[in-house]
Amino acid sequence: MKRGLLLVVLVGCTWSSSDDQIDPPIDPGRPFQQGHGCQTDSNCSGGEVCTRTGSCQPASQVFAVHVNWTVKGAPASAEACAPSPDLQINFGVDEANALFGFSPVPCVEGKFTVDKLPTNYTTVRLRHGSTWQTATIDRATGDAVFDLSL
Repeated sequence: MKRGLLLVVLVGCTWSSSDDQIDPPIDPGRPFQQGHGCQTDSNCSGGEVCTRTGSCQPASQVFAVHVNWTVKGAPASAEACAPSPDLQINFGVDEANALFGFSPVPCVEGKFTVDKLPTNYTTVRLRHGSTWQTATIDRATGDAVFDLSL
């Protein structure tokens, strides 16, 4: 029973492989609260900004990333997302290393934005059900695009 309860708690969290602590859920419109590093821009010096990963970076090394998805070529909807209503999104510095993630992410939204991600993050992995898909972040637009086959 304890393991099942723990799983429910972990699924509603963000995570980062830079430490072993589970972080509270993130609302991208609110300051990131992490157990280490910066929490707000005011924690940084020299005009740096606090990224959602909890590190201070020069503004030129931070960008907004928009993860967009469709389902079998159509916009995400309650009906289309019914087989996998919640997704997991991981950001990484390359295809093999997911370093920072969000779960659960409602499939019906069709889009998830992280407003301040360090520019060394280059890939997005998206999990629906037991299937993982990977996309490269477009450096010019900050977009990563998926077409899910739920």
